[in-house]
Amino acid sequence: MKENNCKTFLQLYQSLVRPKLEYCVQSWRPYLKKDIDMMEKVQKRATRLMVKDRSVCYEDRLRMLELTTLETQRLRGDLIKVFKIFKGFDNVTYTLYRFFYII
Repeated sequence: MKENNCKTFLQLYQSLVRPKLEYCVQSWRPYLKKDIDMMEKVQKRATRLMVKDRSVCYEDRLRMLELTTLETQRLRGDLIKVFKIFKGFDNVTYTLYRFFYII
């Protein structure tokens, strides 16, 4: 029964909470340590609710639940965005003022 509760909570977290934390992160990417820690604290608390063993550290809980840190997800999103720009999947113009505009 407890295994089902953990799976259900994991599905709820991945479908309802995590998308809110990752939405448009390439645009508003947090760069202050306090902001990054505040967002990561949400995931730490959620994993603590899913894994009842208090002796398991955060990184091990992520491994057990097959999740990645939010920082890793932000880096992955940045790499995907850069790939799309270089391959021409995103229409980006470079102006005289050296600003990028995504059209």
